[in-house]
Amino acid sequence: MNKDINQRHLKRLFYLLRDRGLLIMCLLALVSLLNFFEVNQGARGMVQGALIDIEKRTPPPLAETINSLPILSDSDLALTAQAALVFDLDNNRLVYAVNAEKRLPVASLTKLTTALLASRHLSPDQVIAVNEQNIANIASPRLGLVLGEQISVAALMEGMLVASANDAAEVLAAAIGGGDRQKTIVMMNSLALNLGLRDTSYANPTGFDDPKAYSTAKDILALVLEIGRNPWLVSVLSETGGQVTSVDGRYSHSFNTTNSLLRNSHQYVTGGKTGYTDEARGNLVVFAENMKGTQMAAVVLGSDDREADMSRLLELTFNKYDF
Repeated sequence: MNKDINQRHLKRLFYLLRDRGLLIMCLLALVSLLNFFEVNQGARGMVQGALIDIEKRTPPPLAETINSLPILSDSDLALTAQAALVFDLDNNRLVYAVNAEKRLPVASLTKLTTALLASRHLSPDQVIAVNEQNIANIASPRLGLVLGEQISVAALMEGMLVASANDAAEVLAAAIGGGDRQKTIVMMNSLALNLGLRDTSYANPTGFDDPKAYSTAKDILALVLEIGRNPWLVSVLSETGGQVTSVDGRYSHSFNTTNSLLRNSHQYVTGGKTGYTDEARGNLVVFAENMKGTQMAAVVLGSDDREADMSRLLELTFNKYDF
């Protein structure tokens, strides 16, 4: 199991390194070297041709792709979800979409943005002290953090993304804003705008229901694609559970994933994040991969049975979609 997960992570790292920008920089550097050493014109032409080819193969912007015609029709499925979307990561193509631009509460999928922000402003080994404001009156699920406990960002990230722990999210949010939770919420909304999430708004770092908190399947997909470029977050989202401790070893916290498809080793699911509130209903995003190595990202929002809806989406996608 661990070997399979490591192979998937290595594959994603390969895709990350295959990123257009990095390829272009490497090829431009090679052109400069060829010019410096006065290598023959034919060699320079081959490299410059590769640069042109990369430009031609560059996938269209996400918004343009999402607005393209899905391959599968709504009539192929009977979902309870209010919105759903499946995206082919290998070919940058929309496979299925229903109500992709409908604004809905997304519950703990909010923690994906909290995590992305934390990964950019905090280091994994940074130690944070838990204070009363972070954990007072925090609703479940919780990691069980204790007042005065000192714990690493990496441990908090696992608790927040794997077990969807609200206390871990609040402690991270306070640290991101330098002790100012409201500043972190402003930063979350700024990050959303920078990522092009035009129909997304955050009111807290956990995803509790609020009229000012909403997103869309399309925006969640864009967020997931950005997270897919971060090996640390992808790795955490693939975990099924574990145990973290305070830096002094005094406190220990066990946790399990809230993603039952991942926990039960669904044949396609390699990672993901759940969300649920009474208002939002069931939400779920997953990374998925079939035996051929084809990778997908899928989003389900406002579902009465998020796992069943996601299973139908993935089964239909991998059985009917022509790779």
